Amino acid sequence: MSFWVSLVDAAAVLVIARLLWIAVRVPVLRFAAERGSVRAQLALGNIYGSGKGADQDYEEAMRWFRKAAEQGSTAAMDNIGVFYTLGLGVPKDDAEAFRWYMKSAGLGSTDGMNSVGHQYLMGDGVEQDEEEAVRWFRKAAELGNPMAQNNLALSYATGQGIEKDRDEAVKWFMTAARNGYKEALAALEQLRKDGVL
Repeated sequence: MSFWVSLVDAAAVLVIARLLWIAVRVPVLRFAAERGSVRAQLALGNIYGSGKGADQDYEEAMRWFRKAAEQGSTAAMDNIGVFYTLGLGVPKDDAEAFRWYMKSAGLGSTDGMNSVGHQYLMGDGVEQDEEEAVRWFRKAAELGNPMAQNNLALSYATGQGIEKDRDEAVKWFMTAARNGYKEALAALEQLRKDGVL
């Protein structure tokens, strides 16, 4: 019987510890963020942006992302771009989103590169240019970004911005899938069903 009591006691301690951590996490992160910690600033932006760990507040999230971006955080720059793309806490502004994605991409973020490619592909905040989109997808794909690998595969599969090439499409879909992008296999199968590949 004492084994089960100890097990219940241990579980209760873990629950209490988790509740205490949730209660102090935001103040601890705020303390560090106010003293210049980029990781804490980015974490606060994510907490307020997602509403997990604090009330969802896009303006507060944007405030912390901007502080982290000022210190060179490409993840924060990418998030700012997403907020402008979706109009979260700021007016929707594709040109401003593009500017942030370009800034991030210029500092080596493959997520930023992929987003720049998407903006060119769709003509969001920039003149539509499918060939330029493929150039950005390729750059990010070659650096290992699975979503960009999938986007490059789609470009090859459809001939959008580049000459259609079944073998290259399959190669990049498979690369994306191996790198954890599960949607790549589904996209490959759907294109086969549709007769595109």
